[in-house]
Amino acid sequence: MIEYDTEHGQVRFGDQIFAMIALEAAHENNSIYALTNAKGKIMKPDQTGRGALSYIEVSTDDGAVNLRIYGIIRFGSSISGTAEILGRRIRSMIWNITGAKTGKIVFTLTGVKSRKVARRELDILC
Repeated sequence: MIEYDTEHGQVRFGDQIFAMIALEAAHENNSIYALTNAKGKIMKPDQTGRGALSYIEVSTDDGAVNLRIYGIIRFGSSISGTAEILGRRIRSMIWNITGAKTGKIVFTLTGVKSRKVARRELDILC
């Protein structure tokens, strides 16, 4: 949870807010086939709020939000390019919506989708 004071009072943002922002950013990225949990199970389309926390890990450190996002990308997509675009988009959205700083964003690639999903385990720092 991130808390800070403004001239109008105290503002608090729970982990599910940051998970939903990251979820929205991930859905806008066409290279990402699907979000998954840590074991590679594909996220159901109706997962929101606390349900999204099963697929996106949120932590805070020194007033900054750290995220770990699990996902499968499409075959032929650039892994580093996808992670870079995702990281930039999430940082921008978190700053614009909440005004919070973003620390580390890690995209954990759990698979690559072609005809079937080829399981992988790769962490990319965004």
